[in-house]
Amino acid sequence: MKFRQLRLILPFCGTVVLLGACAQSPSAPNVQTPATADAASAETTVVRKSPNDTRSYKYLTLPNSLRVLLVSDPDTEKSAAALSVYRGSFHEPENRPGLAHFLEHMLFIQTHTFPEIDGFQHHISGNGGSSNAYTALDHTNYFFDIRPAAFPEALARFAHFFIDPVLSPEYSAREKNAVHSEYQLQLKDDGWRGYMVGKQALNPDHPGARFTIGSLDTLSGDIHEDLVEFFAAEYSADQMGLVVLSNQSLAELESTITPLFSKIANKNIGPDHPQVPMYTANELPARVGIKALKDGTTVTYSFPMPDTRQHYRKKPEGYFSNLLGHEGEGSLYQFLNARGWIESLSSTVGSLDHANSMLSVSIRLSQSGEAHIDAITDALFQYIDLIKATPPQAWLYAEQARVAELSFRFQEKSNPMGFVYQMAPRLDHFAAEDLLVAPYLMEEFDAELIQQFMSYLRPDNLLMEVSSADLQGDQTEPWFGVAYTLDRGAVKRSPVEGGGMGLPPANPYLPENLALEADDKASIKQLVNDNGLSLWLDTDVAYGAPRANLSLELAVEGGFVEAHERAMAQLYRMLVNDNLSEITYPAYLAGLSYGLNVGDSGFSVSIRGYADKQQVLLSTVLAALQETPVDPQKFSNFKAALIREWRNTAKNKPFQQSFAALAEVLQNNRWPSAALADALSEVSAEDLLRWRDARLTSFSVQGLLHGSVAEADASRLQKLLQDTLPLKPHALARPVVQTIDQALRLQLPVEHDDAAMVLHIQDPDESFASRARSALAGQLLHNAFFRELRTEQQLGYVVSVSNRPIAERGGVSFIVQSPVMSAAGLVNATRLFLDNYIQAWPDLDPDELEQQKLGLINRLTQTPKNLNEQTGYYWQDLRRGHLSFDSRQQVADLVQQLSHEDMTAYFAQLQEKFDQRRLLVFTQGKFADVPQQGKLLSSVVGG
Repeated sequence: MKFRQLRLILPFCGTVVLLGACAQSPSAPNVQTPATADAASAETTVVRKSPNDTRSYKYLTLPNSLRVLLVSDPDTEKSAAALSVYRGSFHEPENRPGLAHFLEHMLFIQTHTFPEIDGFQHHISGNGGSSNAYTALDHTNYFFDIRPAAFPEALARFAHFFIDPVLSPEYSAREKNAVHSEYQLQLKDDGWRGYMVGKQALNPDHPGARFTIGSLDTLSGDIHEDLVEFFAAEYSADQMGLVVLSNQSLAELESTITPLFSKIANKNIGPDHPQVPMYTANELPARVGIKALKDGTTVTYSFPMPDTRQHYRKKPEGYFSNLLGHEGEGSLYQFLNARGWIESLSSTVGSLDHANSMLSVSIRLSQSGEAHIDAITDALFQYIDLIKATPPQAWLYAEQARVAELSFRFQEKSNPMGFVYQMAPRLDHFAAEDLLVAPYLMEEFDAELIQQFMSYLRPDNLLMEVSSADLQGDQTEPWFGVAYTLDRGAVKRSPVEGGGMGLPPANPYLPENLALEADDKASIKQLVNDNGLSLWLDTDVAYGAPRANLSLELAVEGGFVEAHERAMAQLYRMLVNDNLSEITYPAYLAGLSYGLNVGDSGFSVSIRGYADKQQVLLSTVLAALQETPVDPQKFSNFKAALIREWRNTAKNKPFQQSFAALAEVLQNNRWPSAALADALSEVSAEDLLRWRDARLTSFSVQGLLHGSVAEADASRLQKLLQDTLPLKPHALARPVVQTIDQALRLQLPVEHDDAAMVLHIQDPDESFASRARSALAGQLLHNAFFRELRTEQQLGYVVSVSNRPIAERGGVSFIVQSPVMSAAGLVNATRLFLDNYIQAWPDLDPDELEQQKLGLINRLTQTPKNLNEQTGYYWQDLRRGHLSFDSRQQVADLVQQLSHEDMTAYFAQLQEKFDQRRLLVFTQGKFADVPQQGKLLSSVVGG
């Protein structure tokens, strides 16, 4: 689970339909607007939208004071809704930590109007959708998407979460096990561990200092009455916001929404915010040390300040946060990086509660930097003093405002569910007319306001957190058992000569030509195929923005298949990126970015953003790829960082490690992280330089140019590549997947109390027909597996069925991580589930099968929402040799043709393969019992 900009607003992942889909709450600045003002202006409010936005919007307040944003998009292939309750962990009773999170789980199970257990989940999953929720400190957010034809019933089921939830004593007793499993899942997650230690530095009277996930201890006894009371007291329509997006007209949406959601009770509870400060003079300044599990050291400098959301139209904090996080010429990043002390640096601002924001500068240290933390602290304050000493510059603010304005002006559609879940919390904070534009607004340069907020960046207003595996703490955090130190008082500084730091120069990459190319109405086509160079072009202005995506695969002879090749390429990639950071960061700020990655055949390069200066940036990147010097100190730092990163994967969650091992066992060019680390351990700077000079002598290039570009751009790209790269035809290395012809098992040595298993049953071949069958099987099995093992048996928080292919070879994977059952028990439970499901299969309603097929087809055939999505589909098909560029449609057509008899035959094969031809990857956890069936693999050997 990723955490937000600030640990204090880390949300909890609630009930999920899709594994790993823990959504994040929005991090955009916002401001409060009273509901009464919204109601008064409901009829006249015009929601300001991007000129590039073809959706229609209407803001209204229902008779029960529920705030609503309706979104009509006639072209959408998914409908979506989100309801945010402006109550969260802040509001739960002190004696019931985790109650708000527990309630979030319970609402998904059943309602009086729709009493079927997990009926909402079944309806969503069966119609190609997904659902999720999270509990934050100040709000709880519920959201889903689904194919439009099934949206009205989904809305009705969803609305009744908040109208008449059952909250039964029976499932209250069961579901707290799921909350506890989620708690257990995070015990060895360094993000959560650091978050919990950070609470120890807070004002203990502030609700943010409490434990809020929940456990069997905090939810012990008869929890039912507390649950009912919390819902009755804190879930009220006047403290909710609803966002609905569908293909219906605004009038049709309003006629559906109003009578349905008006049934939610309005208890007129009003806003409820913490009334005590998060930090007092007793808490700051302070330094916290956190014992991490993964190797490496991170230091974070956080400065509390008044809530910035009230100034969202000016964004004074954006001015100095941008400067502190800058990576270009004269920046703090370049100053520290030149000394070899850091690996990364970021600066973010987020809200703590309704009265407080926090600016945080987070720095990942190199090994040599770990000995210079006090000097890094001094350098940070030198740079802060430099910014303060220079009056705020209008031209710098104007650059930021220009980029923000262009981003809004040329905004592209986002995923419907992503849009609604990010928007719902905003209804409580932004003025209605600014709901869409607020994150982009920088309407007025206010030097005095900038200086006012800058004044909070002081040594006496600092919370400094150092996270390291080497730390020896003298205190223990009670819920996660983390060793830590907490020292109140001024933090140490060691003077360092700060020469070379300064404000950045004017940005040369700001786009100038914003004209769209003429639409050629043509499909993607190959323009060049000559002497090791193949270029494809699609002039595509359907998304209304002067942007383009340029993708290149730079294949070297033999590819990067072996572990040592992969390791060398990854290390060299890091050196190239470091070499480019000062030059390319201004391009990034101007909406133009590059990516450099290691693939099977060689390196891949991508350029994304405004089209007019892409090839200038590409020329810089290609030169660096061939000529980056291998500095011994930088080499040593990045080698150590990469080895540490690979070794640290052994501390990932058990189910994550198990799932990753599937490809490592079955695919010839995938290697365990430990093997990559071993391959790099004895490599010297001279070795890497010799490798670079030997391996990058010639390239075979496959490229795609897509967006607001024309044949003339492709011709210029062709000349650039021919002039810059030594081109030579090479066969492209493609992965080979081992066929599973017997029962195999692999035990991973993971230090975690939970047991985990991933049981993979492989398709017989790589055909689209096989992919269609396993995809439909995954669609059919997923919700039933979740309901049985998660909701009914409460075996663990992570329960899923995946049909993600390994390379081109599809299959079905059963995934469970459990704190209460051994891996052997999980295999048996999965087998029993499958047998029971297949036994009941002949009685499946034909309409149910057709509904599930339609749901899967909807997911497979959705039209790309934006340029990046379309480029991704093109590039995936191009690299796999599907030159008709319709692989998803081909699979969907085959799904449509599948009959009940076809799936009966497939399930019979699934049963047979479950015992005789499958790969089981598992971790033992705290249990003695381990699976015994199948050939035991001694290790992952990279295919």
